[in-house]
Amino acid sequence: MAEPKVSVVLRVKDQATRKLRGFRNRLREIGRSAKEITKNPFFKAAFFGGLALGIKKAVDVVDEYTASQLRLRGIAKITGAALTDLVGLAEKAEKQFKLSKVQAANLSSEMFKLAGAAGDVSQAAPALEAFLNIGAARGLDAEASLLAVRQAVLGIDEGTDKLFDVNPIELYKRYARALGVSADSLNDMQKKQAILNAAFEDGAKVTTSYGEFLATTLGKQAQFNVEVENLGIAFGGFVNILRDEVLPLLGGFIGHLTEGIRLINLIRGTGNAFAGDRVTGDLTGERDRIKRTQQGLSGSLAGARGRLAAAGGAPKTRFGIRFGSPEQFDIQRQVELLEDQLNAANVALFNINQRIKDAPPAPVVTGDGVI
Repeated sequence: MAEPKVSVVLRVKDQATRKLRGFRNRLREIGRSAKEITKNPFFKAAFFGGLALGIKKAVDVVDEYTASQLRLRGIAKITGAALTDLVGLAEKAEKQFKLSKVQAANLSSEMFKLAGAAGDVSQAAPALEAFLNIGAARGLDAEASLLAVRQAVLGIDEGTDKLFDVNPIELYKRYARALGVSADSLNDMQKKQAILNAAFEDGAKVTTSYGEFLATTLGKQAQFNVEVENLGIAFGGFVNILRDEVLPLLGGFIGHLTEGIRLINLIRGTGNAFAGDRVTGDLTGERDRIKRTQQGLSGSLAGARGRLAAAGGAPKTRFGIRFGSPEQFDIQRQVELLEDQLNAANVALFNINQRIKDAPPAPVVTGDGVI
């Protein structure tokens, strides 16, 4: 006899409720574990290391963006074009072709420089679209297309070969024949126009190539990369405001942090923290290296504590606020990190002693063979 429908529904609901209850309990366990992990000095070291790397990356992106904006201003002065025209083209390219702010600004600068050298900056906008479509048709992303254009403008074979499958002299000959002159007689302005003409001619054949590229998996990845880069510019702009305070704070901290993470790597079995030596499996030798590291850290810690005492002692805490000189704060950070490193070395020594203790005994050779 078939199970009644109501019974089936109630049974399924009860099973789902039990699973949901288990899921919630598991989330609570993860939350408690995460809370404990955040207290771990290893986690703190990893967090601050990641923070330092993230800040560096964000600041690097902001610096690239700043350089691209300065380049826009410089090209406007060199070509005599209005800065608003260069900025307008960059903004249009960013929206139309899903470029990052840096890519759009650099392409805009390069197109105005090329068009200006050819004597007509009004060619910059159509040239940008043509070069992106040509590059996409040949499997190049925006960065690779920009590099190829720069090479082509300089007369480097690699650039024109990537974009047009010919070397520069062939483009010059093609343009010279249209003018009824020899390629040798072309001046620099005419040579730049030869490159632009080739771009307009080939670009007209592949007008939808860049849009098709954006619809592919690679294109979607490129758009994601653009979003991340633009996020970096936004975040880095905020960090840039604090750069004078943040970078000195992290700068004196990085060297000690690096050593601490190398110790953590040893404890976790992901690498050897001592002078680049590889873990060889010789447990006794590994223990000796850890002991030497302990001694070195103990000496460094004693020295840091002595410097801290000479500087007036550790910063004082009043009403939850720490007071002290920059030197006191810097040395105190060194002391705290060295203490964490020494604790890590102590844990490493304990672990290696346990491994030695738990290691199987060496085989014994007897008259009857090996036991």
